[in-house]
Amino acid sequence: MQILSHRGFHLGAAGIHENTLAAFERAIQCGADGIETDIRLTADAQPVLFHDRLAPGDRPVDTLTRSELAKIVGYEIPTVTEALTRFPKAFWNLEIKCAAAVPATIDAVRRHPRTETLLLTSFGHDIVRDCAGRLDVACGLIAAHRPIDVPQMLGAWQNVSNVRTIVWDFNVLTADLVQQAQRCGFKVYVYGTVTLPEHESCRKWGIDGVITDFPDRARDGRGDFSPPVATA
Repeated sequence: MQILSHRGFHLGAAGIHENTLAAFERAIQCGADGIETDIRLTADAQPVLFHDRLAPGDRPVDTLTRSELAKIVGYEIPTVTEALTRFPKAFWNLEIKCAAAVPATIDAVRRHPRTETLLLTSFGHDIVRDCAGRLDVACGLIAAHRPIDVPQMLGAWQNVSNVRTIVWDFNVLTADLVQQAQRCGFKVYVYGTVTLPEHESCRKWGIDGVITDFPDRARDGRGDFSPPVATA
C-alpha cells in the first residue's frame, strides 16, 4: 500500500504548516512514499499550494496575490513548480482545486522531468478529463459518495486511458467498493483515515494507496513519528 502524506506531514510539529516545503520535507523524512497537495490560482496567476477556498478573514484566495496570501496566513506559500523542483524524486498527488489553476498546473507538469511520479486528481471530473486529454500523465477521480453502480460510473472513463485511479473518502468506502473498482481496472486510493485500525482496514481491503495526515500510523502502526537516525 502506497503511503501519501496529506498536505505534507504537519500535525504535531510546532511551526510546520500544511502544504509547505517544511511539511513536505518532514513527510519524506518520515518515510512516506509520496505527498498529496492542493493547487489553487492566486490573483497574480501563481499556482500555489493552498487547500482552502477562503483565506482567514473570508477572503477568496483567487482575489489575493501570492504575497498577500502569505502575509495573511503568516508563512510562505510555495508554488507547484517550487515543490516539484525541491523534491524531484518524490511521488506527487497534485489535487487541482479549481479550473482556473489547470493551465498553470499543466505548464508545471510539462516541465517536470519525471512525469511518471505524478498523479493529477480533482473533485471536478471535468478538470480531470481536461488534464487527461492534454497530458500523458496519470490522472484520477476524487469521490465522496457511494455510487449505486460502480462499473457504470467508471465505464464512462474506459476510453480515457490515463484515468485509472479513483480516490475515495474513507467515510463511504467499503471492501466491496474497492473490489468493484479494481475489477474495472482502477487503482483505489483513500483519504480521511485517522485511527490505527482504519489504516489497517485499508491494508486488509487491498487498497492501493492511502492519503493520510498520519503517515507514521500507516507506515508502521506505531502512531508516533521518529525521524531516521543519521548514519555516516
